[in-house]
Amino acid sequence: MHILGVILFFGNLMIAFFLMMRIHKQTSIQVVIHNLKLVNTADKWLTTISVILILLSGVAASLMANIPIFGTGWILWSLIAFGVSGLLFVVRVLPLQVRMEKKAEEILSQESIPDDQLYRDLKSWKVWAGLASITAFLAIILMVFKPPI
Repeated sequence: MHILGVILFFGNLMIAFFLMMRIHKQTSIQVVIHNLKLVNTADKWLTTISVILILLSGVAASLMANIPIFGTGWILWSLIAFGVSGLLFVVRVLPLQVRMEKKAEEILSQESIPDDQLYRDLKSWKVWAGLASITAFLAIILMVFKPPI
């Protein structure tokens, strides 16, 4: 279950990056809105479900194996990295996605997408989503290699 949660989490992450990168090349605001809605809907369902699955199955596995969660460095630091990733996502990434969707809907009547706040938000999204992804990937590296920390 833990591995399934991680696969869902990173699969959704990769799809979100793909869809968000397509936004920059679009001349159709309808396609932009469609991609943003897909990303936001996938985050609402897949990210939420996968995070819950990762955390619950990880805690259950630790308890079943009698491995102390806070006394085992690689588990503790994995949880910290995953928590930082989640914090970045909730505080920075998700608000940007929601704001971009609202902005795109505001300019729906225009024939082309102006190079304004939507693109500034997309650039900011790339930075924050990248940082959130790196910290989540760090958690995976720690979980897989279990360094003695």
